[in-house]
Amino acid sequence: MRTVAVMIVAMLAGSMQLAAQGWKQIYPAWPVDEYTSITKGGGDTVYITAANFTLLRSTDRGVHWEYIFRTPGAYDIWSSGYDGTRLYLLPGGRPY
Repeated sequence: MRTVAVMIVAMLAGSMQLAAQGWKQIYPAWPVDEYTSITKGGGDTVYITAANFTLLRSTDRGVHWEYIFRTPGAYDIWSSGYDGTRLYLLPGGRPY
């Protein structure tokens, strides 16, 4: 009976220690988006659309990128198009 009591105390102590620990993202160290389309804009501009209502833009042929907007938990952007003047986005619901 004493052995059972010692085991229960050890299990409780171990579970309290685990509860105090948290998850830490190790790899990758940056936010991850599922990219859905790449669209060539005017000049050296390129656009990438992604999940989480994300739009990225590069004005130097893809060397550097900037977020135009990103809204985690929102709709995904499935496709995009450029007509020489405007960028068009096709948002959609999540398939899951």
